[in-house]
Amino acid sequence: MSRLMKYKWWLLGLFLFLPCCVLTGWGLRTPPETYLAEATFPDGVHRLRLLRAEMGPLKYHWKNPWNGPVTKHLREILPRGPRKGPWGDILLRFPDEAPTLVFGTVDQQGRFLENGLGHLDIQFIDSDRFAFSDHSWRGGSNVFGVLPTAFPRRDQDLKIRIRHEKTPASPFEMVIPNPFYQENIKEWTPRPFWEPQTQGPLTVRLTGLSVDPHGSTMNSFAINRLIVDVNTSSPLPEWEDAIVSSSIEDATGNRGTWLSPFEPAWKVVALVYRNPNAKHPPEMVTDLGTIKIPPPGELQMLDKSVTVNGYKLKLRCICGGGAFTRVNEKFSGHALADNSPSGTLSNSSDVGGVSRFNITCGGPFLWVDHDAFPASNDQRLIFRKDSVEQLHLGPWKSKDEIISLDLKPGQTEVTLELIDSRPERFEFIIAPPEAVKAEMLEKLTEPPTPSPPDQQPRLERRG
Repeated sequence: MSRLMKYKWWLLGLFLFLPCCVLTGWGLRTPPETYLAEATFPDGVHRLRLLRAEMGPLKYHWKNPWNGPVTKHLREILPRGPRKGPWGDILLRFPDEAPTLVFGTVDQQGRFLENGLGHLDIQFIDSDRFAFSDHSWRGGSNVFGVLPTAFPRRDQDLKIRIRHEKTPASPFEMVIPNPFYQENIKEWTPRPFWEPQTQGPLTVRLTGLSVDPHGSTMNSFAINRLIVDVNTSSPLPEWEDAIVSSSIEDATGNRGTWLSPFEPAWKVVALVYRNPNAKHPPEMVTDLGTIKIPPPGELQMLDKSVTVNGYKLKLRCICGGGAFTRVNEKFSGHALADNSPSGTLSNSSDVGGVSRFNITCGGPFLWVDHDAFPASNDQRLIFRKDSVEQLHLGPWKSKDEIISLDLKPGQTEVTLELIDSRPERFEFIIAPPEAVKAEMLEKLTEPPTPSPPDQQPRLERRG
């Protein structure tokens, strides 16, 4: 074959290959994602989509078509247009059996943004124009989940109001059929506000309910909450300086610190715990024994396991202060130089089947491995050293929990206990006080500020 013919074939192949690459690339653009509702940001360009709204557990998985064995190389050479968006897949898991809403920010072509647009404030508006804002966030900046602890359950439609940190005075909204709507929800009958309750030697009084004058902030937005004031009294010293954890519930199933004042009654729940340093009943105390403190840079393996009501905890080792490393299940360490900074520093990695954890601590500490304690459980697990509170455990699973041991000068051993602290539960069903109701409505029932005509929120619904 002549050299000229070879060039012709090369040119022909090139002209066929490039169009195929381009067509393949444009065909593999981010596919349209099904969504429930969509609203346009005040910039008139970007959009927020509601992707899922259902009871958990929930898994959201978006597979990026550009992550295939061939397309990931094409992505680098094709025009910028078809390769905008996240580089990898998007996978979010919501293991809780709770209402979950998944949102995503997209561009004009409906493609996920590589990064989000900044902080958002999301509220759920009921038919009385009250705004629920008590929820948690999980996920990234471009696709994320909202898990509300309180939202409208009596309304057939769910209105969602969104504010962007750069344009807080221009909220935009979307509306969907309420996936969490409940029919025929009963209403509670309130009882007198000041009525005390007694259980055994413990008496509890609800002494006040008010709107927090200071509030807090999350993602640059103000967060409102209610404050519950409770008084406890008992002739027994073990209930002195008791710890009270309070929350508010309503008949629809909402629970949190900011519920609708239009409900005829709230249930104020007060969980009263003994002071962590007080004497506890023997059935609540697990004696972990007396342990000698090793010299700086040395460690003593313990490998002692205990189980409390199905909750497993393992004392892995006790360290005398210094720099220590765990590689899989092997521990090693050395003492620190005299001029080393004080405090505790740690880092971890899990690569190629090798799990590594590094910890530097100026003083003795205990290395603990424990299960995740159910967040819905009202019990508290408290680690005590010489009858003094050290740490609350849970509700997360930890393979490398570090418990610093604040020792007295010359102390060479410690006595350790695990306290399974169980509360006394008190419930007060009351009508929302009128003064509280007025202040709540003043804060959160203003109608949305109209956007400029060219930036009016646009609502779309798509199944």
